[in-house]
Amino acid sequence: MISLSSVTFLLGPIVLGLAVLMLAPCIVAFNIGSPDLKPFLISEVVTIAVAILLLLSRRGKRRDLRIRDMFLLTNLAWLTVCALGALPFVLSHTVGSFTDAIFESVSGVTTTGATVLSGLDSLPQDILLWRS
Repeated sequence: MISLSSVTFLLGPIVLGLAVLMLAPCIVAFNIGSPDLKPFLISEVVTIAVAILLLLSRRGKRRDLRIRDMFLLTNLAWLTVCALGALPFVLSHTVGSFTDAIFESVSGVTTTGATVLSGLDSLPQDILLWRS
């Protein structure tokens, strides 16, 4: 049987790490006066809220993980980070659809460099930082 509460508890710090990384584009957006600051801050709050909920899901219980749990954790970590990483693209209307935002997020997380965006030179520095 899979220990879902252990998996979600360990997913929390991974999502919290994404929230910390999301601070860099927030700082850049603030410094350059970008209109994308609000979408980044909303994404930051959502990501932190998800991380806190995941961390609180297993307070005070043992953390025994088996191989199955680790496979689930790995898959959920990739899916969660990519989904939450797509939020700034969606909220800033940088991409046309949620599918394109997921594509950009997966491209950034996996460092493939593939993109659906055109005119990268004209994009704000905060978005360019986030997609990298």
